Amino acid sequence: MYKTLIAVSVMLLLYSCSKDETTYNPAAKGKSGSVTRFAAHNGYLYVLDQNKIKTYMATGSGEPTLQSTVYTDYGLETITIYDAVIYLGSRDGLYILDISNPSLPKVLSKTERSTLFGRCDPVVVQGNYAYSTVKTTENSCGSISAISALITYDVSNKNNPVQIDAVALNQPNGLGIAGNHLFVCDDGDDMIHVFDITSTTPVNYTTITVTDPRDVICTDGKMIVSTANGFWFYNISNISDIKLIGNIAQ
Repeated sequence: MYKTLIAVSVMLLLYSCSKDETTYNPAAKGKSGSVTRFAAHNGYLYVLDQNKIKTYMATGSGEPTLQSTVYTDYGLETITIYDAVIYLGSRDGLYILDISNPSLPKVLSKTERSTLFGRCDPVVVQGNYAYSTVKTTENSCGSISAISALITYDVSNKNNPVQIDAVALNQPNGLGIAGNHLFVCDDGDDMIHVFDITSTTPVNYTTITVTDPRDVICTDGKMIVSTANGFWFYNISNISDIKLIGNIAQ
C-alpha cells in the first residue's frame, strides 16, 4: 500500500511540473505522504536506511550520484523536509538535520521520548511546531504496552526541540496539514481526526469516518487518503463541510 501511495505522490509531483518538461525535475514542488522513506529537495534526494541517511545528487538526466552518508542510531522510520530542514521520525525520537549544505546533512538534535510511548513516527511540520504520531504495535516497531499518541514538539530552536503536548489516540498512522488544520489517520478507530492547530496545542475539531486509514496527502483544498483497500479523495476547502469526491479501489 505504501508503495502505491508513493506512486500517487510521484503523479502529483509530475503534475506539478511544466507540460513541456520531459525529464524528472527534483526541484519541482510536489506532495508526498508522511509515511515515506525518501524526500527530494533542490536537486538532491535524501533516502533513509535503518541507521543512516544517504544523500544523492538527482539531476534531470542520468543516474543519481551518492554525495554523503550520515549515520544515526538504529531505527529511522520516516522523513519530511520543511523550510529547508529535514525531520526524521525514528523508533525512539525525532531527529532534526540542517541542509544549508544540501550535499551533507548535519544532525542538529534528537529528542528523547519516554519509553511509555509507542514507536514508528511519521512527522509533519508547520511554523515552529512538529507533529508526530506514535503507536502501540506487537512487531519490531514497539511494545504492546506502550501508549499511542499524537505528539507536538516546539521546534523553534532546532538545536533543542521540546515536547509540549501529547494527545492519546488508538492506532494513529500518517498525518497531514492543510492551513490551520491537522489531519491524523487512526485505523484503530476507523477515522481521521481533524485538529485545529491555530493555538500552541492541537484541539479536536471534527472526525471523518474512513475504514483503515494509513496516510494522507493534503494539497490545494483536496485530501487523498490511503487506506487498506484503496484511495479516497476529499474536498477539504471548506473545513466545516468536508465532502467525499471519489475513490480508487485496490
